[in-house]
Amino acid sequence: MVLYVPDSNAWYYCPTEGNMYPSVCVASWKGVRHEYEAGSKATLMVLLKDAFGNSISKKTQVSYLPDFKMSVLHENGSVASAPDIFNMGWIEFDYIVIEFIVTKAGKFSLSLEGGNQTLKGSPLPLKVNPGCVPIITTSNCCICDWYDFYFLLISV
Repeated sequence: MVLYVPDSNAWYYCPTEGNMYPSVCVASWKGVRHEYEAGSKATLMVLLKDAFGNSISKKTQVSYLPDFKMSVLHENGSVASAPDIFNMGWIEFDYIVIEFIVTKAGKFSLSLEGGNQTLKGSPLPLKVNPGCVPIITTSNCCICDWYDFYFLLISV
């Protein structure tokens, strides 16, 4: 906001945040960690910014907050999965936190979009190591399954 004070013949510049602009927002891993165990929680942080690069705080009334869309991509760029976001909200340092569960083991990248625009810093590297395998018991057998990693059938 620019303000002119006639008595002093001076112009004053007071920056105020504008509407959120997705392609200027910055995505990063919380704690700079990008290696997880399958079945564990992964956490992203997004610093919201307006079109001029001003940070937007949780105190600012934002008229536009897009739906964030994530895609886990194979090394060749094809889509491996679309993780389900189970938690999204503000934290103390004016970041939006996005939490999801990693399910596929392998080396990937994570694409993050808001309002059909890719966020700065995206795609992010993502490595998922095999974790504990969920076991489903049926009559006289156990079925263990990790998506795209291996399939194992054990008779009891």
